[in-house]
Amino acid sequence: MDNEWKIRIARVVQLSITILLIQYISFLFEMDGASTAIMSAIVVSQSFIGGLYLKARNRIFGTAAGVAFGLVLAVLFPEAPYTFLTGTLLWFVLTTMLASLVHSDRMYLYQLAGYTFAFVGFAILEAPDEAWHTLLYRATSVTMGLAIMLVSSSVIYPNYGALNLDYRVGRIYKRARTLMHHFEQAVSVDDSKIKGLFDALSLLISNRNYIKDEAALNAVQAHRLDSFLAKTLLMTFYANAARFVTSDMARFAHDYRTLFNELLLFRRHGLSAPAPTAQRTWRFREHAFFYPALRRGIRTLAGCSLMLLFWYYSGWQGGATMLTLGVVYLILCSAIPTPLPVSIEALNGTTQGIVLGYLYDSLIFSSTAAGHWSWLYFVAQLPLLIYGGLMLSKPVRIMRGITLLTTFYFVVPPENSPQFLYARFMDNSLGALAGVLIAGLTLCLVLPEKHGNHFRELTIAMLKDIHATIGKGNPNMLRKMMLFHDRASKARSSTLYSDGREFRVLMNLASLYLLCFHVSRHQQQSAGLAPLSVLLSGMIKRGDFSISANEHIHYLHAMAGIKNSSPESYPVALSAWRILLSVQRDIR
Repeated sequence: MDNEWKIRIARVVQLSITILLIQYISFLFEMDGASTAIMSAIVVSQSFIGGLYLKARNRIFGTAAGVAFGLVLAVLFPEAPYTFLTGTLLWFVLTTMLASLVHSDRMYLYQLAGYTFAFVGFAILEAPDEAWHTLLYRATSVTMGLAIMLVSSSVIYPNYGALNLDYRVGRIYKRARTLMHHFEQAVSVDDSKIKGLFDALSLLISNRNYIKDEAALNAVQAHRLDSFLAKTLLMTFYANAARFVTSDMARFAHDYRTLFNELLLFRRHGLSAPAPTAQRTWRFREHAFFYPALRRGIRTLAGCSLMLLFWYYSGWQGGATMLTLGVVYLILCSAIPTPLPVSIEALNGTTQGIVLGYLYDSLIFSSTAAGHWSWLYFVAQLPLLIYGGLMLSKPVRIMRGITLLTTFYFVVPPENSPQFLYARFMDNSLGALAGVLIAGLTLCLVLPEKHGNHFRELTIAMLKDIHATIGKGNPNMLRKMMLFHDRASKARSSTLYSDGREFRVLMNLASLYLLCFHVSRHQQQSAGLAPLSVLLSGMIKRGDFSISANEHIHYLHAMAGIKNSSPESYPVALSAWRILLSVQRDIR
């Protein structure tokens, strides 16, 4: 069986056991809030244990922050609903902005701090006299869901992290070896091969902290893993740059071979490979721009204000479900670069959850057979859990899986003696549908995420880095490449539904940076980069990557002058020009 399918099947088994066990324990001890516990488990669910530990830890901290803020508001403003609502909105805005400004590993903590309050705060507003009881049982429900998810995962995935690491490293090694053959035979490297290596590597980079947590790596082992990732990342940029180099291929191939030998050493020895002589700290930096974070905060403010005002003044019974699910989806998807496809997936999952909820509630859960045989209540959910679990295990369907399962358990709340109440079902269903519609429309219409704007910001930042490097070199070139990885991976994720031209642009600009560094590293004359410096200076001032006809002519004249006065620098100018032309084709 294919390794990916083994992972997906294990994910389905884990999720099914967790959700059924949550319901069983809730029924056994007559606990309220099973729906909240189930939603916590679904959202925290990950493909491997390390991801669960980190996400669950952030969930606990975020839950504690949300509960604490709810308690503070309830104590300070018990009889001031408008002040309470204002504090609620400010909390949502603050947590959304912080989630956009911190490293992705910590982003979930602030998202949880925001939408955990949605579980707690709205219930306090309905019954302020029961604030302490509400806070306590909601926090207990969330903690129970996390604990059961982690225990079940530890049983089902006892060795998954190590297997996953070996599998991912093997894929990276095979693709890097293929590129090595291209270097040795002086054959041009295809875009798809570079993209394949980058995607496999980027997945491991994004999950490296999860793997460290799961495998309990010590400092030396963590350093070896990060060193392997950083050096292999540099190999990827070398392979892409070699497509444009008109001469000096031998030096590029030598540098690539040196890096490949280090990769081979890691492949043979893994985390017990000999330690390098000089220890250094690897930091895969991530971009965080203030204005996009501010836009996301304003968007969250608009959507939450609309839902809060509608619920508070209408007194609608389904308003609590609308608020809970709507706010959760709005905060969870605040930084999604493609809001329309994600909103469609969420609406699809919500609709399926409502339809399946009606069928289960009216035909199975409230049937006479379910009343006689209690085990039928649990067994009947298995097809639903298998279907939802398979979607959760597929990245492009994860939002549909989350919304389907959460909607199902909100419109059909788990009960010890289930009975079909049509009015309750309709209130919860319409509330769930209204919540996902308002959240989706807010994401798409109110200052929507436009990866074109974000791409422009990343491109200008890249141009500034290249311009600052010309003629100076950079001792932290590898760290700069790790920053370029974040830019390229952001473009890769934002073009999931397009042809990936933005990804190629940023990869080629990284190759241009590598070319400039290569000239400095091998002590070549930098005269070949002088026309590039002038051209980049104009682009940075204008704030775009367009090349005018005059700039085009000026660069060609400068290249002709370099060919006559400094022939050894001409190949550098020509290689840089080839990269610029490739970027221009993709931007158009």
